[in-house]
Amino acid sequence: MKAISEAITVVFLILVTLIAIAIVTIYYLHVVNLNQYGLSQELRNYYIDTGQILSVVYYHQTDNHTCFYVENIGNVPINVSKIYVNHTAIKFIIYNSTTTDIRVLYPQVVYVIQVYDNTTNIIIQTTNNNLIELEA
Repeated sequence: MKAISEAITVVFLILVTLIAIAIVTIYYLHVVNLNQYGLSQELRNYYIDTGQILSVVYYHQTDNHTCFYVENIGNVPINVSKIYVNHTAIKFIIYNSTTTDIRVLYPQVVYVIQVYDNTTNIIIQTTNNNLIELEA
């Protein structure tokens, strides 16, 4: 009988340890997720305060490029210096119905940002080193 009770004790201790690990893991994942949301919201508020925010109006992919139709809904022009996909600077062109090869996005105007990559997410670097993330 003594061997059975020792086996049950070991199984019970392993079970208690696994439950404790699960609780700590769930708590940690929840805290990390809240911190990421807080940072994302803080950056968004910063861009709104500085007047640099873009809204994706439409999006489509064809062949080897992606077009993001965006509108500057902030209150100041956005000077685009680079565009990144997966932390790599890529070739791009910005145009609207009247002008091509634009680098300044003025408020309340819709622009097309065409990147030479099939992606749903880009990061725009402005001339004052702000980063604006666009997601389709």
